Amino acid sequence: MAVASSGWRDHVISGLTRVGIIDYFDAIVTADEKEVARPKPAPDIFLEAAKRLKVDPTKCVGFEDADMGMQSIKSSGFLYACDVRLLHDYPRNVENRIINE
Repeated sequence: MAVASSGWRDHVISGLTRVGIIDYFDAIVTADEKEVARPKPAPDIFLEAAKRLKVDPTKCVGFEDADMGMQSIKSSGFLYACDVRLLHDYPRNVENRIINE
């Protein structure tokens, strides 16, 4: 599993470490790396993540929380692009969960 973030590497590593999940990821790709020539919505960051995982992009599933990222996943040729903002338990949906439950 990989992280493909538009954030700076030191911030991403710090955040993943702080919440105790960094060890779940085999690859971490960030916008400030030389292998990522173009930012989202270009597919570069997701294609680099697939490359580091040694998985064909057509066999990858991407999860995103922003429109630019969704465009990036779709243009990368991934098997599926999941917009996490649509998930019931997405943290920013707490108001909707309270109203609808």
